Amino acid sequence: MSAINIASDDILKFTEMLAVERNIQKEQILHALEKAFEEAIKGKFGADYNIVVNVNRKDGIISVSKALEVVEKSDISSVYKQIAVEDAIKLNKDAKVGDVINANIPNLEVGSDVVAKVRSSLLKQIHQIGREGEYEEFSKLVGGLVQGVIKRILPSGIVVVLGKTECFVAKRDLLFQEVGTYKLNDRIYIAIKSVERSERGFQVFGTRTSEQFLVKLFAQMIPEIEEGIIEIKALAREAGSRSKVAVFCIDRTKDPVGVCIGGKGKKIMSISKELKDEKIDVIEWSPEPDVLLQNCLKGIPYEAIERVDEHVIEAVISSEFISAAIGRKGQNASLISKIIGLTVNFVTKDDKIAAKSKEFDAKTSSIVEIIGVDEIIAKILISEGFDTITKISAADVSKLSSLQGFNAEIAEQIKTRCAEIVEGLSQDAFAKDLLSVSMPVEVIFMLFQNDINSDVALASLSVDDFIDYLGDWSLSVLGVSKQQISALIMQKRKDLGLIE
Repeated sequence: MSAINIASDDILKFTEMLAVERNIQKEQILHALEKAFEEAIKGKFGADYNIVVNVNRKDGIISVSKALEVVEKSDISSVYKQIAVEDAIKLNKDAKVGDVINANIPNLEVGSDVVAKVRSSLLKQIHQIGREGEYEEFSKLVGGLVQGVIKRILPSGIVVVLGKTECFVAKRDLLFQEVGTYKLNDRIYIAIKSVERSERGFQVFGTRTSEQFLVKLFAQMIPEIEEGIIEIKALAREAGSRSKVAVFCIDRTKDPVGVCIGGKGKKIMSISKELKDEKIDVIEWSPEPDVLLQNCLKGIPYEAIERVDEHVIEAVISSEFISAAIGRKGQNASLISKIIGLTVNFVTKDDKIAAKSKEFDAKTSSIVEIIGVDEIIAKILISEGFDTITKISAADVSKLSSLQGFNAEIAEQIKTRCAEIVEGLSQDAFAKDLLSVSMPVEVIFMLFQNDINSDVALASLSVDDFIDYLGDWSLSVLGVSKQQISALIMQKRKDLGLIE
């Protein structure tokens, strides 16, 4: 191997200095230096060579060689990259075909022109290494909170300086009320939204509108959250307008809401001020949806909370407070629904009474029509909880006969009639299929009344069409959800090969 005549101590000192100055590992700089020498020497002595440069990590001596593949003499196609096995053995007695050995480059002299190219290449590589390191660091910060200084204000957004790196925050990622209010050199909190590679290296994008930004801002402003004493369990936000944050503390002796609000509201006020007066409601979290809804409604009187089904919960609100519960353009109701993870319906007591009366009438009409009993008998059955054909067919005759105005004969006739209806439906292939997926008898009966009595007819419906056929019945009363109806229709379409 040939050695380059550069003071070895200078090389090691130079790399150590660069490592500290650029905050880059010394080994990365040595690799870059080797690559820079390889490119420069190759450029001067010919691109045909596979130049190999090594910087000794102990003494700093730079050695240069050419890498040659060991082949049979008859197989040599390039004297620059290959060496016959018999010649290779002279350099390394253990050499064999297929090995790669390093051979000396005779008469190698490195002048100032090569050193200049090395310096230029090295600086470019170090810059790239630094940028790559910054990219990795910012990639780890995605979703995290940082504070920077506004450097430029553009029509499309603002440029914020984060150390040596610039971050662009688009107008859509700023709060609507703060657009146009910033000045150069203002300090600002942002969350890292994404880090994307570009021709110039990479670009950092920030946001102030995401829910994650608010989570991190709470942690920044409230030490108990940063320390893990209090946990944010749920959050819903309409950036710039209103947010709801549900918090929990495993230590029941602490009031998580009070801690987050702070003495005289100082903590929550500082967060709201940073968000240009965005309103923030802090709520105590509970795993029970009805309890969490109660906590969300503090300050709004309610009369009852009822779980309608697995997707819907309902709150009965006094007429004078219904507007406050729903909020302007339904904002409050929407945020509460997001916090709880269920659709929250707010109704007045009068609406609730009217809805129950309508449902009672619908059930009465259905039982009268399907079973063929008098209206008064239907109302007695419904009042006593026997409000579906399935429930009546499964009831004990003795329990039915104990109802007011009933006797054993009437009870037996009604039960038998309902059992016959269920049995009759089970003989029809289409109806039997619907029964197998827990579709109520009343639903099947109403579908048949509207000539929806085949897979083709059902597959042609939309969810809204299906619901229209139910008439005055509500999905909650029938125990059917939109998701269940949608899944049924989609399955029929798949069975018929209409969709994949």
